[in-house]
Amino acid sequence: MLLIELSYLYLNLLSAVPTQSTQAIMAPTTAAAAAAAEQRRLFSFGRPAKTSNQTGKGKSKGKRPPTCTIKFVCLASKDATKPPTSVREKAALCNGGLGDGSITFDVGSGSDHCHLKMIEKFPKLATAGGYELMLHQRGGGDDAGFHPINPPYTPSRLKDFAGQAKIYIRPLQRDIDINYEDQAEGEVSE
Repeated sequence: MLLIELSYLYLNLLSAVPTQSTQAIMAPTTAAAAAAAEQRRLFSFGRPAKTSNQTGKGKSKGKRPPTCTIKFVCLASKDATKPPTSVREKAALCNGGLGDGSITFDVGSGSDHCHLKMIEKFPKLATAGGYELMLHQRGGGDDAGFHPINPPYTPSRLKDFAGQAKIYIRPLQRDIDINYEDQAEGEVSE
């Protein structure tokens, strides 16, 4: 019986007081944790440090769908055979609400979304009686000039066709009025 009590006391004593081997194992772990905490504090640069209870799921705003940005040039004439090159032509288009512009599309959207975004960017395009999208080849050879892009006009298809090039939008039935005098007179008369 005495032997059982001594072994019981010995076991309690071992569990209550850490030995040197236990201290050697625990010390680097706490030192490493302290060093890691200090590093996060110093180098987080305004980002809140993730704690163990944050998993990153459910607290984010949600994933956005992938997008692509395409550069467009909206022309005013249905008979245009070359893009605007002079400063006067570019300024006239820009002042008339046409000309250069970039549109960001959701990659997975359809042609109706693409059409709405183009009308939103170039509102006067709605009065043209339709439009066609084209790429332009510079130079003087046989391939020079506008080359039409056939429908459907989906963002992923347009991005594949154009890459980094500009897509030209040409009206089909009517020229687009680029006179901006009415806008200027309305702003001046107060």
